[in-house]
Amino acid sequence: MKTSYQQARASGNDFIRDKTLNEGIKKDESLYFLLEKYTELTDKRKIDEAKIVKKEIIEKDPYNMRKTCYRLAMIDFEALSRDKTIIDPNIVIYPLLQYINDFGKKDRDNLWRLEMIISQFLCSRGLVKEALIHARASYKAAPITLKKEIVKTVLYLKHRVQEIDRLNVFK
Repeated sequence: MKTSYQQARASGNDFIRDKTLNEGIKKDESLYFLLEKYTELTDKRKIDEAKIVKKEIIEKDPYNMRKTCYRLAMIDFEALSRDKTIIDPNIVIYPLLQYINDFGKKDRDNLWRLEMIISQFLCSRGLVKEALIHARASYKAAPITLKKEIVKTVLYLKHRVQEIDRLNVFK
């Protein structure tokens, strides 16, 4: 059923996609289809309907055993990051920060990723000092095999912060 849904979505066949999605929601215990429905509603900015689906997902996995809360945080972050009307970057990263607060200690596999995503986002918004804080947090949480790559980002951001501070001395 998942393959049929993905094929219908890829081909742009909305009728078959919607029918497969609705059938999948009824039959699938993995919450894949509910998450897809939530993504679709979020993309279409159907906020009230999305809230209902999100509540249903959380009720089916309240302790994040299937990492659905992680997926919800990513969906929310992605939707907020595409919204050009949102000026405050803290609003955009809030779902990720909330996830880190609620599940970060229990989900070490994704903690470093989320910290790096936040770092990259903040850097893209010119908030280099804040980005450095999250890059360092990513480094601390990362598995040893990834620390070598992440330290490059930390050093780059640290250098940028030093440059900014040096330029600000002359203002």
